[in-house]
Amino acid sequence: MPPQTDRERLAHFVELIDAEPREAVFDDEGRLIELNLIDLNLPYLPNELTQFTALKFSKLRWKLHPISKTIWLVMK
Repeated sequence: MPPQTDRERLAHFVELIDAEPREAVFDDEGRLIELNLIDLNLPYLPNELTQFTALKFSKLRWKLHPISKTIWLVMK
């Protein structure tokens, strides 16, 4: 059975990326609204990230050769 709640979706997402987010913030209704993926060195973002319909932004840091950049993804 596919994940039904954002907490279940996040657990599935964590399994996919094989890493724990630094921070995950949920609203009073249990919807994921903020996700911090800084320094996880993800080679790509799984499509499952789009399942978090209340997610306002996600914070990432991508390593581009010798440079580190912080990228803010606006989800709305």
